[in-house]
Amino acid sequence: MEPLPNDAPEDARPIPAEVRLRTLTPAGHIALAFPFAFIPPVVLALALANVIPAAACWAIAVVGTAAIWLKLRGRPSVGFTADALVVESLFGRRRVPWSAIRSVAFDDVTDSDTHEVVYRRITVRYLRDPDRPLPDMPTRLGDFREWNRQYFRSVNLPLSFPTPQEETAQPDKPASRRTRRRDRMRAIVLEELAKRGYNLSNDT
Repeated sequence: MEPLPNDAPEDARPIPAEVRLRTLTPAGHIALAFPFAFIPPVVLALALANVIPAAACWAIAVVGTAAIWLKLRGRPSVGFTADALVVESLFGRRRVPWSAIRSVAFDDVTDSDTHEVVYRRITVRYLRDPDRPLPDMPTRLGDFREWNRQYFRSVNLPLSFPTPQEETAQPDKPASRRTRRRDRMRAIVLEELAKRGYNLSNDT
């Protein structure tokens, strides 16, 4: 093995390659399905009622379809770069420097009626302003909530994960192409987080 040059950094680990995954959450399905479900009947009703000219109805339908298509093209994604985590949702984009992240963990999402865990999601908690001095954490619950809201933010990765029970269960039928793609994306997310020191593969 050749010796490192004199000006080599002490930590000479290779920088993980940049990775970007396009995903779609259950909420994303609903947000995108809503216009598809309501644009055609609304346009038809307006045309039948002679509220607006037929040409205008066609224009609305074409423009609405184009807008939804463009939104689908920019569907939620997760990006892993050398210096930041990039999370894009249907409603915005966040670029979180790795140095600002303070915790990465699974959060359980429960059914509002049965309180049963439906799926899990990865929540990233990070500093609002990494350059701003962080005061000591308060001990009182009310003060802690205010302190946490003032100095921290959180973002959920737009990809659901199964519960530990579902992970250990044996499938009763072969996985579909969509299921295999989803599982592969889940594995890549966990792998990329592990490369950066956040190992969630054994998190239960």
